[in-house]
Amino acid sequence: MNLGIYLQSLADHAQLKNISEAINNNIGKSLEDASIFYDTIAYNPFNIRCGIFNSTELWSFSGKLISTSLSTTLTSLKVINNIDIYYYYGFEEKISPLSLFFLLKNDIRVIARSNESEQDFKRKTKIDPLFVTDSFEEIIQRIS
Repeated sequence: MNLGIYLQSLADHAQLKNISEAINNNIGKSLEDASIFYDTIAYNPFNIRCGIFNSTELWSFSGKLISTSLSTTLTSLKVINNIDIYYYYGFEEKISPLSLFFLLKNDIRVIARSNESEQDFKRKTKIDPLFVTDSFEEIIQRIS
């Protein structure tokens, strides 16, 4: 599987650590290749066994893409390559229900980050997310 993860910023080191461990554990196994895309660059203290690119490089990506915000998901929808988008719901404070319906209209699958984000998503959309996890490792295992 070719995996991309699209972040607004590389500054969230807790999130980046979770991502780096998951990629490093799965590269060469369930992952053939992996890429991390970002809108805002920041210091990366981790040795990640994949490429890290500005989001302008999304045009050359194809595979499964995990997007961690509404804005990165909307940007991903503009790319016309063969991208299978998953929205990882639960990193943002407030999201309008109308925006969520736009995502669902575009067949974006949703993964909830916590039980609270799962309940919030269900309350706003009346739809169950695919599953709930706070681990990128589990996401890789379940979508591959």
